[in-house]
Amino acid sequence: MALIKCNECGNMISDRATKCPKCGCPITKGSKPHIHQETPQVQPSYYDDKNGGSSRKWLYGIIGVLVAIIAGGGYWWYSQTSDEREVKQFVEKFAKAVESGDKQTIQQLYPKSDGAESLHVSYYVDSMSIVHPTGNDTIDVKLSHSQSIQLTKDAKRQMYIVSSKGLFDFPKEEIDFAIKTGWINSSLDDAVKAERFKDKEFYKSIVNEFCSNFKKKVIQKGSLRVLKPAEFELDDWKLGITMANTTDVVISGSDYKVTMKVWDQNLYNNSLNENAAFFSITIKGKDIAPNGETLMSHSLKGSQMVKDNSVRVQWLIDDQKLFNKYFVAKGNEYKKYLESKK
Repeated sequence: MALIKCNECGNMISDRATKCPKCGCPITKGSKPHIHQETPQVQPSYYDDKNGGSSRKWLYGIIGVLVAIIAGGGYWWYSQTSDEREVKQFVEKFAKAVESGDKQTIQQLYPKSDGAESLHVSYYVDSMSIVHPTGNDTIDVKLSHSQSIQLTKDAKRQMYIVSSKGLFDFPKEEIDFAIKTGWINSSLDDAVKAERFKDKEFYKSIVNEFCSNFKKKVIQKGSLRVLKPAEFELDDWKLGITMANTTDVVISGSDYKVTMKVWDQNLYNNSLNENAAFFSITIKGKDIAPNGETLMSHSLKGSQMVKDNSVRVQWLIDDQKLFNKYFVAKGNEYKKYLESKK
């Protein structure tokens, strides 16, 4: 049996029926049967993996990961730029406080700055380098080629300076000496440098030790000599003395003089007093090359002679000037000083 369509109402009826049971229309025997076929459903093509999941789930997973990455990256970028704005605003506020001498604000923004006699800040907002060290709550900020600071936040999320380099003002002479002797180095922050500079004992010990040893290194070499003898008692004769420099620097003749005691026979004859027969003479210093020597001379009367072992070197500059002029650091002075205190 086959199904045919009613010509009147379109209802599907048997090809053996004489009329349509729905509308009553008679059925013509010549009507062709209508074969009913179900249209096949086109199913989406899935690839089932071995674990039973589908490629659609896999695709959704990738999309989810990408969204998370983009969202996380956006948050990171926002937080970074937000931090940079906050850092720049902080630096500007701190710089203004330093410039105006606002000690209260300076102390609030940089608690360890109380060890500085004065501060200075040099920076360019557009060229500041801001770095967030991994696994650290601090922010490293390079203000200029010679200045940098390290920032963090307190419990109230208020930003402040933990340490700095180059912000504290120190006397240039003091810094030069400290670097040359190893008293400080470039790795130390400003607060540590300031603390070390409070130890004035190191500087005093270096000055005293150096000057004491240095003064012993300009010495008489050999015996006194007669450069020109006197023919008669009242004639002049010329005394010669050689002075040696056992240091590695040039000794300036204007920094010292040589003295000695002289016996005058005529003075003694007139007074019969030995003490009255002695007097001192002075020979002006002369430049002496490093590890070199120089000959000095002085004219005496025929009745005069130099007392043995009376030659002395007298320095015409004080210890501080002597130290400033002739001291050459080796770089390990501070280390030796610390070792000597153990």
